[in-house]
Amino acid sequence: MDKITNEVEELFREKEQWESFLELTPKLEIIKKDWFSKLKPSLNSIFNVDDNIEEWEFDSTGDNDYRWYLKEFGRNTIYLFFDCLSFGLYANGEIMNIHSLKSKLREKIFLPIRNSLERLDYCLEDDEEWYLIYETGNFSFGSMSDKNLDENSLAWYANYKNEEFTIQLKNKVDKFRKNKDIIKLFFELNNCTIKNTKKNR
Repeated sequence: MDKITNEVEELFREKEQWESFLELTPKLEIIKKDWFSKLKPSLNSIFNVDDNIEEWEFDSTGDNDYRWYLKEFGRNTIYLFFDCLSFGLYANGEIMNIHSLKSKLREKIFLPIRNSLERLDYCLEDDEEWYLIYETGNFSFGSMSDKNLDENSLAWYANYKNEEFTIQLKNKVDKFRKNKDIIKLFFELNNCTIKNTKKNR
């Protein structure tokens, strides 16, 4: 008998538990979306009220789509993102020259930006992706899967460890938005790679 079958038999000894599991499974995506949405009030409070920084804007208007960007350039240029699994740097290819951006970020002068992520799970690949750099599932809550958490686990933590989650995310963002040298590099990147100034607002 497979190990997973043995584990399931241990978890669902009572028929009611099994029936509850079957009832909830099709609703998993709805549950995850609702749990992740509980991050929004905390993040809005932190980044738009309690610890607002003049140069930066925080946007959480989309469903579980969080972004931090320089006010001067708008929400659709280069921005930090968190999509409830990955955190990193993204650029809108309709507005920014992605090839030029990736080339610039490979230069030594922009190394502080790359080094501000704890880990690089994606880094300036030669592809058409608008992602620049990011780390995935890199959060710690005292579990065996720390630093490599999947979306289902992160949804649970967003609901049950909300404050701890938001503090970790704030610490990641602050490595960028509270570093004057990195802010200057962001200005330079925006200025030298923007190709369309009409769509970025």
